[in-house]
Amino acid sequence: TKVSLPMSAGEWKQTFAKDGASIVSLLGIAEGLILEMISTRKSCVLSELVTELDEPSVITIMAVGVLMKEGLLKAKKSDDRILLELP
Repeated sequence: TKVSLPMSAGEWKQTFAKDGASIVSLLGIAEGLILEMISTRKSCVLSELVTELDEPSVITIMAVGVLMKEGLLKAKKSDDRILLELP
């Protein structure tokens, strides 16, 4: 399910009620997929990552933020794009 920001209350409920999973579970799954994708490719453009992952865009972006905060992912601006890489 792709969603846009800001999300309505209905979109939040639909996103986070996926198979009864908690937001922590959804973020953990997305984090693993992101790390796997970037370790395979060496880098990835944020917009492509959001499009390619089969997760809601808000979950993907939140997971990228968590990975960056934990120091497992870094971002740099490349032209008008955000390039994600492993540190």
